[in-house]
Amino acid sequence: LTTMYTTDRLILRAYDPADFPALHALLNNLSVQTSGTRNPVAPCAPSRTKSIVEKGFDPAFFHAIVTLRSSPDAFVGYTVLSQPTVAKNRDAKYSLAIMPEYQGQGYGSEVTRFVVDWGFKMGGLHRVWLGVFATNVAGIKVYEKCGFKKEGQWPKEHWVNGEWVDGVLMAVLDEDWEKEQAALKQK
Repeated sequence: LTTMYTTDRLILRAYDPADFPALHALLNNLSVQTSGTRNPVAPCAPSRTKSIVEKGFDPAFFHAIVTLRSSPDAFVGYTVLSQPTVAKNRDAKYSLAIMPEYQGQGYGSEVTRFVVDWGFKMGGLHRVWLGVFATNVAGIKVYEKCGFKKEGQWPKEHWVNGEWVDGVLMAVLDEDWEKEQAALKQK
């Protein structure tokens, strides 16, 4: 498979049909579903996984399958930066899903930093935003560590496990990203 981008520990490359079983397993993982999808938490049929590839990956501004550099066949997860819905605003929604066995190892931060930097430097974006459930504390920490700031909250946005969960709107602006990157270079 063609490797387009690498980070210190990861490969970010285009989706390949050989990724389907691993992607389907990720989308059928209970902890992934309860922390990141607004759809009912239920088994994901192969047709739904195929639809996510066709409607989510193919038209995306940027998408990548994430694997390990040390083991390129090890499927870590995927990331998507959606097409800006209004071109003049130059903003795009960011999404990330990591297999549970790879969570808590810094891969989410590594991918997020790469994609946000790509969005600003290669994609010409002004703002990268995301929605995350308030119960996804680890995800919120990753995003804050990568420069995202909380911009708002959607009360009782998601029904899961018999209770309402708030949604959190987070974003990072290009000028804030530039300042943070400049400060990191000075250290």
